[in-house]
Amino acid sequence: MGVELTALHYVYLIFIFVILAVMVMRRDTSLVCLVGIFIIGLMVKGSIYQAVSSIFNSFI
Repeated sequence: MGVELTALHYVYLIFIFVILAVMVMRRDTSLVCLVGIFIIGLMVKGSIYQAVSSIFNSFI
């Protein structure tokens, strides 16, 4: 029983490393996190409207 990694997993991993790099540079990570949530939401939902909605849902 193997685990299959999709493109979504790799995008998530890339954003984790980008967030860590921004933290090392002692910058604010808020914008990077919002962009990551938007891109992941866009990949999952396939709609810009629902991707923006996923940002607001993540605040809850």
